[in-house]
Amino acid sequence: MTDDPEACAARHVSMRRVLALFAPFRVRIAGVMTLMVRALAIGLAGPFVLRAITRHRRAWAFVAKSRMTAVG
Repeated sequence: MTDDPEACAARHVSMRRVLALFAPFRVRIAGVMTLMVRALAIGLAGPFVLRAITRHRRAWAFVAKSRMTAVG
């Protein structure tokens, strides 16, 4: 392997050229990225929704228990 700058420049591929290869697929790539972000958001929201449901059920259980003690 040589340290010749010209050989290194010939192997170098600029980012502009790589991005130009994906230009025809820009809409598809954006769609896939959107789906990935949505899936990530749904995955992150799951534990928060579960916490909200359990808190809601606990609150209703407390109300039902307090009503039972007040009645009887």
